[in-house]
Amino acid sequence: MKRLKIRFVQHGQTIGADYFIQRKRFLFGWSYITYTVNMGYGSIVSGYSASTQEAVLDNVLRDKYNTCKEFVEITEYPMLKVY
Repeated sequence: MKRLKIRFVQHGQTIGADYFIQRKRFLFGWSYITYTVNMGYGSIVSGYSASTQEAVLDNVLRDKYNTCKEFVEITEYPMLKVY
């Protein structure tokens, strides 16, 4: 069973603000969970984001880890709000 230590980061203070997700690194600090789009001549790196915390978590588990919530032990840390 995979263990995942995460926290959510809310950017903006409006009603439609997006949530991003970070995972705890092995040694120090936190890092954003990102995906890469390769276009042949260059790459774009972007973080997973959604309008709700559940949606961004489902996207990460489906796309990045190819699993669902039943097979992952998730430890959630307090959320950050970036204004």
